[in-house]
Amino acid sequence: MNNESSATRRSILAAAAVLIRNAGSVRELTVRRIIEAAGVNLNAVNYHFGSKDALVREAVRTVIGEYFRERGILPGSTGPGLRKNLARICDFLFDEPVAARLALESETESGGGGESLTGETLTALTAMLCSESPGLVAAEARLRIWSLLAFVHMILLRPEGAVEWLGTDPRDKGSRDRLLAQACEILGIPDSPRGARKPAREGRKNDEA
Repeated sequence: MNNESSATRRSILAAAAVLIRNAGSVRELTVRRIIEAAGVNLNAVNYHFGSKDALVREAVRTVIGEYFRERGILPGSTGPGLRKNLARICDFLFDEPVAARLALESETESGGGGESLTGETLTALTAMLCSESPGLVAAEARLRIWSLLAFVHMILLRPEGAVEWLGTDPRDKGSRDRLLAQACEILGIPDSPRGARKPAREGRKNDEA
């Protein structure tokens, strides 16, 4: 890919990420708005990404990266344990609802199989659970993480239902964290180990404090 083609791809991806973060709802994000913002045509989107779904998937990844970098969390960092990472995921889903819903809608249309952000999250969190729970059978670990993410998706998509059914509003971070902790206890997700290593940037902040 030459420099001009690479620049076009980056421009499309950046435009899509900005629109996702600024959109008030999923309906506001259309291919037409993306190509207008990027100054390209539909052929360019199809050439560089193959489909709108593929573009949205990459754009959501870009939004995720921006979101965590803004909070001083280094790319690829697993941070201080599984439960803390689950809380981070929940914070992202509620702070960036359009990105979250786009990812979920794309997976719903495809049946949730193949390459997906949820699949990547399931794999990463299952590996962390197995690491923090020596002796846990892999199939059991996968079932626990699957159940936990299904719970997270449920409270994201039906927050009013959570208020009515569980008596807790997941849109409030404190309430959401307590609800997540309860779900973790029920599903046997261990608390974050005390000695878990923190990302370098977070560590420097703690030292300075």
